[in-house]
This record gives sequence, C-alpha cells and structure tokens, in this order.
Amino acid sequence: MRHETLKTNTSLIRLRGFAVDSSADEYSAAMILAFHVSPINSPQSSRPFRLRTWHTTDVFFADATINAFKTHRDAAQVENTSHLIALHRHFVGHWTGNLNDGSTLERRPGGVFLLDCSLSWQAIQHAGSQQTVFIDKAAVGLDHTQVAPVLEFSNTTTTGASLLVLWDEIYEALRGDDQLLQKHKLDQFLACVRIGLGTPAQRDDVRRHARAALFRTICKFIEANLNRLDLGVDLILANFGVSRASLYRMFENRGGVRNYIMERRTVRAVIEIAEKPAQRGQIHQIAEKWGFSSQPNFNRAVKQKCDAPPSALFDKDWAPIPDRELSWQMPAFRQTSISKS
Repeated sequence: MRHETLKTNTSLIRLRGFAVDSSADEYSAAMILAFHVSPINSPQSSRPFRLRTWHTTDVFFADATINAFKTHRDAAQVENTSHLIALHRHFVGHWTGNLNDGSTLERRPGGVFLLDCSLSWQAIQHAGSQQTVFIDKAAVGLDHTQVAPVLEFSNTTTTGASLLVLWDEIYEALRGDDQLLQKHKLDQFLACVRIGLGTPAQRDDVRRHARAALFRTICKFIEANLNRLDLGVDLILANFGVSRASLYRMFENRGGVRNYIMERRTVRAVIEIAEKPAQRGQIHQIAEKWGFSSQPNFNRAVKQKCDAPPSALFDKDWAPIPDRELSWQMPAFRQTSISKS
C-alpha cells in the first residue's frame, strides 16, 4: 500500500491519487500504527478493502470501502496519534462503540464527526464506505497536549453546512483528473474546523444544547444498566422525569428506545466476543452479562447486526501479517512499537 503527497505552492495543491485493493490482514497491518482490526465474518467479508489516500504535511485524507471489523486502540497507538484530530464521514455503514471513559460513541451517515486521537476506544465498524481526514492539531490552533471535544458538524448549522460543502469539493478534486486542489479551499476547510472547535454556544442554542446534554446523560444511564432485564422506557422515565413523548422523540432517529438498548447490548457483547473468541461457554456467559433474556434472542440480535451468528463472527487463529512494510503510512504518525494483539 502507498499514498501520495499533496505538493503545495501559494495557490494550488498538486496531487496524485492512489487506490489499492487489500485483504483484511493487509488492511490491519497497514493501520496498525493507529488502531487494531479484527475482521468480522459475514457474507460480504470476501470483498476486498479499498483504500485511497493523499496527504500534506499537516493533513491526511483517506477514502475507504471496508468490510466489518471490531477495532480498539492501545496505549502505543494513542501515543502515535495524540497530536492529531480525526474527522469521520460515513456514507454507507456505521461505527458504534465506547470511549475509554465508558461513554457511547456512534458514527452514522449524515454529518462529519470529530474525535481527538489522544482518546482510546473499542468499537464495531460495519461494512460500508467512509472518508476520514486526520489533521495536526497545530493546523487548527490547538496545542498538541489539548484534548479536542467530541463534535458533530451537520448541515443544520452555518459552520457545519459550509464544512460539508468544502468536504465534497475537496474530495471531488482529490479524485479528479486535473489532480489540482485550490489551496484556499483547504484553508477554508481548516477555518471551519477552527470555528467548530472554538465557538461558544449562542443564546438561541441554549435549549438545543440542554436537550443534547440530557440525551447524553440518558445514554450513559442506559450504558451503565445494560445488564438489567428491566431496562426500558419505564425505568428511564422513573429516573429522569421526562415525558414519554419527549423520550420517544429523543430516540426517534435511532429506531426507538427499545431498538437503541438492543443495539447497545449487541455491540458490547460482540466486542467482548472478539476479545475472548476461543473460551468454552463464553458466548452464553456474554449474552447473560449484557442483559439478553435468552440465547435465541441473542443469536437473532447478533445475526441481524453482523449478518453472522455469534459463534462464527471471528476466526480464532486470525492475525495480521507481521512486520509488514509500513512506509506508506501517514508521515505524521509517530512510529513507536505496537503490539500485534
């Protein structure tokens, strides 16, 4: 695998794109400096991973079509990338998991999501297509020791709408035949990120931010009580005092409260199965731990989520190709030692 450097002058960025097809082990070895990959077996898993990348000194662009996998980050990978922020945009498929503090993290088609690369996580990445932009913190006015907030840029705000338009224009240029990108577009793109990181809430945003804060608090409550069989609408209403209608509206775009709880239980269970795939009786214990009322219910939930039963999700002996040449890697990644676990 390799990627191309965006060559800059005062007005234009000259570039050459490079696209590669790879297997799961090659993709895992290529990304080992940033995160671990454990492929999930599904009918679509035979398709190749497809990756195309470009970079300048401070910004790295990736355009990928991927199969499903479980991912996590260790301390060395955090050290490699702690000076970066990552902006993710999903077009097909989604990404759902947990940050190291236990809070939930979801990335679905629609907006652009910002995540500080000094954070660690564990998650399930579903098959689909996505674009990711890694940016050196210094390029958007942050010190390398600062931790950027978790943000979403959507077209409901002026800054978000502007960033999405610039995003599309930049990627169109990256894929184009003329292989030129106007430098001012990249400057405007970075300016939008700066505004998103530094602009305080305006007066007319107070109620929206309050609702968002309540939603995050309810999600944390759900996460902490996934093992309870009585976890549901009534338990949430009893603990938060919101109206039933308000609660339903909060989770409307996530398929409802019940669907959200089921998805969170399934994600946490699949992540744990990936960590202990070969232990006898492990699947039954995991199903009970995460609040599934029966093994058939658990099997159906996993099959619906991952397109494969729990026992067939992961290859027990799978490992990425060791000692693969990583010269194509993003220059900004600090190349410290990474375990293959």
